Amino acid sequence: MKLNKINDFRVQPAWYEYVFLYSVTAVSSIILGVSLLNKISGLYGWLALILIISVSYIYSVIKRTRDNRAKQYYLDTIQDYSVPELQQILRRQQKNKSEYMIITRRINYLQHTINNH
Repeated sequence: MKLNKINDFRVQPAWYEYVFLYSVTAVSSIILGVSLLNKISGLYGWLALILIISVSYIYSVIKRTRDNRAKQYYLDTIQDYSVPELQQILRRQQKNKSEYMIITRRINYLQHTINNH
């Protein structure tokens, strides 16, 4: 039985996502700085700030979606394991990790299902 972690299923951002994020941040920071020095209209500074906030929000939503999908793939991986196998995996997990909580919930679900039938 292979011991998987949620990070094994997490999709990492592509190189162009980093380039886009860093370029938007750099250009917006320059525009914001020039706007604060009153070299250009304050409107451009506000637009640059809104652009930074929007891009940050979009990337945080993408990261959250990738994290949720990774947890779902992990749950799908342990779906076929029996209670003793899950308990064996559980002993090797740290209590503050997501894997520990997911395995604990799966064990509780299986035990509850077995007890009800």
